[in-house]
Amino acid sequence: ALPISEAEYTTVYIGLGQAYFLDREETVAGVGIPGPEGWTWTVREDAVVPVVELVKVVRNETPAKYVELPVVID
Repeated sequence: ALPISEAEYTTVYIGLGQAYFLDREETVAGVGIPGPEGWTWTVREDAVVPVVELVKVVRNETPAKYVELPVVID
């Protein structure tokens, strides 16, 4: 049998055109954009710090504030 690996991500959707994801350990983050065949997810090293902040705001772990996020425009 093949080993089964599990991954858990928190995903925050911003409207219908952009999403951000963060792994459980808060070490991998990235951007999702919708396409004709579904969402395309891209890991981005520059997204870790801002997405951690975004997730903390969404979870009410930190007061609401402006978080500058990497944006993909296609």
